[in-house]
Amino acid sequence: MAYSTIPKGSLQTNSVLYTGTAAIQSIPGVGFEPDMIWCKERGASNGGPITDKVRGISTTSSPFLISQSGDAQQGDNGTVANRTITATSADGFTLGADSYYTNFNKNNGSFVSWNWKVGGAGSANTDGSTAVAKLSVNQTAGISIGNIPGGFVSTGSNSETIGHGLGKPPEFIMFKSISTNDNWICGHGSYGWTKNGKLNTNDSFGTSTLFNNTTPNNQTFSVRGGDYGTGFNMIFYCFTSIQGYSKFGRYTGNGSSNGTLTYTGFKPSFIMIKVANDDANWLMFDNKREGYNVDNDELYANVSDAEQTYDHIDFLSNGFKIRANGTSINLTSNIYTYWAFAENPFVATSGTTAVPVTAR
Repeated sequence: MAYSTIPKGSLQTNSVLYTGTAAIQSIPGVGFEPDMIWCKERGASNGGPITDKVRGISTTSSPFLISQSGDAQQGDNGTVANRTITATSADGFTLGADSYYTNFNKNNGSFVSWNWKVGGAGSANTDGSTAVAKLSVNQTAGISIGNIPGGFVSTGSNSETIGHGLGKPPEFIMFKSISTNDNWICGHGSYGWTKNGKLNTNDSFGTSTLFNNTTPNNQTFSVRGGDYGTGFNMIFYCFTSIQGYSKFGRYTGNGSSNGTLTYTGFKPSFIMIKVANDDANWLMFDNKREGYNVDNDELYANVSDAEQTYDHIDFLSNGFKIRANGTSINLTSNIYTYWAFAENPFVATSGTTAVPVTAR
């Protein structure tokens, strides 16, 4: 039988809740030193910033991008030191006063941070036709982050390849121009590489040649730079499924409050869902906000709204079950893409046989 290579998912990805103080504070409880941090205020409308070590986390420069916006990155000017995330530690990160942006540490704000372990600041990768200046990789957890300061170079119908370092094909890719205002672009292998979505909008996944209509391989993924723009400073994030830890798949809606049960092979800690063939928000759930069925509250990756309390989803020991209908979660015959990460693996991590359990 197959075994999980990650016996405890919370050592690779974990969600943490905290309250903003508008003063320097340490946020413990992550369980590892995070290399990618995505924050969102829960109780009020505010942007959801994404930071990572590839672009840098320090007291003088901690640039971030907002998932709800196509804007270029902010916070990379030394004059805003001690206002965002200023450091990471073995169990979390340090917040600056954040008195200017308020996306991380607004006084009395209720926040969640989603954290991933990658591979530090990264190093050069030349597996593709376009070199990646810094590529941070965690093959064990199936995640990599790369920076291409010179941006994509292909024009017209020409294509180029980008090294991702995972050692197996990525199943979800998202990238964004750091230097200019432009959309977040997402590709999901379960829906095919002839289409792409936009993380900062509710648009359906539209037909596109941006991924060159080409399935990624073990070393690279393909793009047509001319379809996005050339010469922009680019950041990209690649993910691939790891048995018992993560899964990037799809389900088909049935239009019922007794909705689809999706088997992932683990007890989820984080789930994001986007209907691929219709316009609706990107839904984000985790096991820390409420964290019990059926009251799993949702946030949106593409809009800054406060946390919503719809009862849409159950987290199960071996996957998740939809408990509502509607376009964003379970419309009849609609196709829904998801990415999910584990709290605990459902498959065995030793020589024992895994026994199915349905709900917690």
